[in-house]
Amino acid sequence: MLGETLIKVDEHGRFAFLSLAAGEYCLGVYDDRYAPLYRHFTLEEGEAVENLEISLTPGAFITGRILDEEGYPPHRCHFTLIRAGQRGERSGYISDSGDHDVARDGIFSSPALHHGQYFLRFAGNLGKPPESDPLQPVRAAM
Repeated sequence: MLGETLIKVDEHGRFAFLSLAAGEYCLGVYDDRYAPLYRHFTLEEGEAVENLEISLTPGAFITGRILDEEGYPPHRCHFTLIRAGQRGERSGYISDSGDHDVARDGIFSSPALHHGQYFLRFAGNLGKPPESDPLQPVRAAM
């Protein structure tokens, strides 16, 4: 994407951006095990930032399985994580990380999340799978 540079860290977590012009920057740090981190920087002409230490927060995860009342997973399904938050000048409930697919067997897992309260919104097609479908219904013991 225009204006974006991807840098991978080495085995010691070190990284470097060389020859950055003065201006506004946003640093995003992503790792599947940690909550995403964003930092905004303003670099002045000739300024260097060295030995920047970034502490990541271990991510929280929401995992589970969605089934219909007969124990079948949905044919096609995705989920959206929603939380109370603010975007710009507006506050309310917002999508946290977009839509995520649910596996054919109904199992789902969120990306790494910041600690907090989340709501799940599922959308998909329920119904008995075709006879040729190898997935078996899951029956709960009563």
